[in-house]
Amino acid sequence: SNSIKLTIFDTNDLDDNNDSHRATILQTYLNHLIDFLQIYESLSAIVEIAEPFKSFLVTIADTTKCSQISSQCREILNLIDTIQTTCLTNRKHLEQGKEQAKMLKLFEPRFGPVYEGKKNSRLPKEYNERLRLRRKYKREHKSVTRALVLDTEFIAREELKQQVEKDTQRKRKVKDIQAQLSMQEGEYRKLQKTK
Repeated sequence: SNSIKLTIFDTNDLDDNNDSHRATILQTYLNHLIDFLQIYESLSAIVEIAEPFKSFLVTIADTTKCSQISSQCREILNLIDTIQTTCLTNRKHLEQGKEQAKMLKLFEPRFGPVYEGKKNSRLPKEYNERLRLRRKYKREHKSVTRALVLDTEFIAREELKQQVEKDTQRKRKVKDIQAQLSMQEGEYRKLQKTK
């Protein structure tokens, strides 16, 4: 569009009663409106956005004395009408989504890898090696834990056996001491009777 370049000027020099000043401002506004409409003409809501401008443009086109501004207003009105008609023809109404019919659960066989009792040669070499090492590690770990359990059970049995042996020896010694004491007591009483 043929937009006018805006320049900075002193507001004290402006005269509100000056028609050329008013015409310049109005023409700048119209040029910006054209730019706005051309930028957003593909927007679906442009119909509603541009509607309020139509009444202002009709009023300006009918009341202005400047033929250039009047013709520019009519061009913008034509532009708005064409944009609105194209937008309304291309606009699609919102539709409620259709519910998809739920599929019945069918009992179909599961397809998976077939186990043939041998190594799967289709897998990569590194992956097969990793699987082999993992199995070996699990096997060795299981055997080590089993050995540890057996060792701890053996140690516990031996400690219990030693404790039982010590207890029986102690009981035997206590019985021997009691027997000796009773014998000594009997001999002492015999000696007391003879005196």
